[in-house]
Amino acid sequence: MNQKKEILLDTKLNTCYNILDMREQLQDTHNNSSFNSDGHPQIFYFCERCTFKKENLILRNGKGYWQKQHERSKEREEELKKENEQLKARIRYLEHQLYSRKTEKNSNSEKDKGNKKNTSSTNKNPKGQQANNPGPKRRSYEHLPVREQETDLSEEEKKCPICGLSFDSFPGTEDSETIEYETIIYRRRKKRKRYRKRCCCKGIPGIITAPKSENVIPKGRIGASLWTEILIDKFQFQIPLHRILKKFSLNDLDLAPGTVVGPCSKRPQWAFEKSDFIGL
Repeated sequence: MNQKKEILLDTKLNTCYNILDMREQLQDTHNNSSFNSDGHPQIFYFCERCTFKKENLILRNGKGYWQKQHERSKEREEELKKENEQLKARIRYLEHQLYSRKTEKNSNSEKDKGNKKNTSSTNKNPKGQQANNPGPKRRSYEHLPVREQETDLSEEEKKCPICGLSFDSFPGTEDSETIEYETIIYRRRKKRKRYRKRCCCKGIPGIITAPKSENVIPKGRIGASLWTEILIDKFQFQIPLHRILKKFSLNDLDLAPGTVVGPCSKRPQWAFEKSDFIGL
């Protein structure tokens, strides 16, 4: 009987201790717990052996802290983006100040600004030859070839409009000159004479043809004069090839870009080899 009483007392003491432990756990979970949809705190029961439940409870309680840290990081990110845009705008402004077109001014003083306001636009010197400066010397063009062009009166203008009597020819002409520029693109058709032998000598072909003239590029259709024009425009005056081809197209000459680009890209060795032939 005494042994049974001791067992009952031990069980009562254990239950009391368990109730006290449960009250402490309830108090702790009420202070650091999350709430469900009804507004009541979520109570988690765990023992000392179930460590994963305790870790789960700790992580759930720290959820609000990490959410707050995430919101703060997003705010910092937005502030950094705004600061980055401002710095980029500043860089664009400084590059514009450094590389944009600038006007040179002799003086920035207030006196010079006042003088500029007082002067009227009519006092500015016009472009070209100035009135007070001496004119350029008259140049001679005697070295250029001359093409004469005769201009005569019509048959009706050679007679007097009143009586109808014809005029007599007067010696000499009234001369004047103008400088003209003429570009002619033509096809040069090469005709080589052929001969037939009349003898029976061996080693002589039956038909003898005149030798073929040399081309700038073997089997090429562009002659030396046209290559000279292309090379001078390209390397002397630095005109792009597409503009050179456009100039030729105005004279009804349509050249393929590949025909001209290939030889011009090898100009250092190709042009000097052919310089005597094309006249450079």
